Amino acid sequence: MEYVPHDFHAAVDHAMKILSWQENLPSDEMPPHWMWNLDWELKDHFIKVESDRRTKYGGSESESIADDGSDAIWDENVYSARFKE
Repeated sequence: MEYVPHDFHAAVDHAMKILSWQENLPSDEMPPHWMWNLDWELKDHFIKVESDRRTKYGGSESESIADDGSDAIWDENVYSARFKE
């Protein structure tokens, strides 16, 4: 397909976004129907969702996983030792 009208592409893109929300968000984080086509309302909604998640689960943006220098993928164990033979 070489050419798709802009309106059709925008409609499909919007539908895919809504399907993604329905598949990945819990019901309490799903934006209400009236908000679906209002980008500025969606932005505010998801900022609130992110804030609620931080409150509920703890943590902050500045938190990061400590790097202890070990790489778990390459750590030797009984199972990986047999591949050296």
